[in-house]
Amino acid sequence: MRFYVILFLSCFQIGVCFSQNNPLWSVDANKYQYSMTLTTTLNINGNALSSSKDRVAAFIDGEVRGVAKLTYVASRDKYVAYLVVFANTNSKTVNFKLYDGVNDAVTTLSKTVQFAIDSSIGSVFQSISLASPPLKKEAIISNFYFKDIQTLSSKITTDSIHLVVPIRTDITKLTANFTVSNSANVYVNRVVQKTNTTVQNYATPITFEVLSEDEATLNSYVVSVKYQPTETEFTAYLFSPVNEFSNQNPLQVVLNVNSKLTSLEVRDFLLENAIIQSIKKEDEFNYLINLVAKTQGAYSISLPKNTLLTEQNKTNPTTEKLDFIFDTIRPHLISIERVAPTEEYTNSNRLEFLATFSEEVFGFFPGSISSGPFNNVVIAPITNKTYKILLLDATAFSGRFFIEILDSGSITDLAGNPLRNTTLTTSNND
Repeated sequence: MRFYVILFLSCFQIGVCFSQNNPLWSVDANKYQYSMTLTTTLNINGNALSSSKDRVAAFIDGEVRGVAKLTYVASRDKYVAYLVVFANTNSKTVNFKLYDGVNDAVTTLSKTVQFAIDSSIGSVFQSISLASPPLKKEAIISNFYFKDIQTLSSKITTDSIHLVVPIRTDITKLTANFTVSNSANVYVNRVVQKTNTTVQNYATPITFEVLSEDEATLNSYVVSVKYQPTETEFTAYLFSPVNEFSNQNPLQVVLNVNSKLTSLEVRDFLLENAIIQSIKKEDEFNYLINLVAKTQGAYSISLPKNTLLTEQNKTNPTTEKLDFIFDTIRPHLISIERVAPTEEYTNSNRLEFLATFSEEVFGFFPGSISSGPFNNVVIAPITNKTYKILLLDATAFSGRFFIEILDSGSITDLAGNPLRNTTLTTSNND
């Protein structure tokens, strides 16, 4: 009896005891032909899991078919689990369990998915929520107005928000107050927007995205701001359907006025690193301008104050300058590092690499590369320039293999330039 008391006191004094409920989940990938990947977040009782002890396991027919721990993604300030699920047949029901390492508790989830061969579900931005209880799925903006100014009207539809503000309001520096579904997040260009805090330029329409708490629902609203119309005020606006980054040259700019002009000439505009190729009058209030960049890089167009004259002898206020970046340089791969294992010769069934591009790119997915003898590929963005590449489930193979980009046209930079054809790296399996 004394022996057991001594053991108990020792455990209590040093504060270290073995977890009673920690499951020894494991899976032998070699037993299965196929896999699918899920990028997931883990949540118990409304609290996101973030401990290195936390785990998620996938089950099919009561058998463990996948296990993953959490990875911190600094660019999104969130923890995700990259879960690879294995099976030999399609359309099997996948169940999930979570292990909360801090509280030493296993939770069985009600959520299920259907196994789909070679599919990849979820992303770092919009992950698959594995939660108990399930998180909220609503993503609606119910109210939208501006801080410290009078919003004369605000009309919200299912995909747009139209606002009217007084004349002479500086719409280039407005702070929005908005009400959204409980626990939903709001983004512009995938950057979080805080109500009553974030400042934006509303000279051109802005797309707000609302992501539900469970990240399953993503709704978009195009927010446009107009001045209160008056009979005495002459207004002129420059806008373009082209984004700031573009490989188009020339690109189209539109001048919109609310009164008939006596004339419009190239010399009326202020240009930086650009020339005007042509001006076409669409109607009495809209003119199409073909703007040509002189060189690669930044260029702009604006309309200085008092350069236009209406038939009522009124002149224009200064227009917002439109800035563009002309870019025809294709992105390329700067480097690739083998993270694990680091040896050139290996018999590992799992290889990990870190790829770095010359600039921000989009469209780099598992289908973008060939993977030699490895049947499954997981690509996880670290930033928009760096990606983690996981190669899993190799078939019997001995020799050197190449990792190559199959369709460089699907990977582009901000201006839409496709990636140069690139061989990423080689490795020897033995």
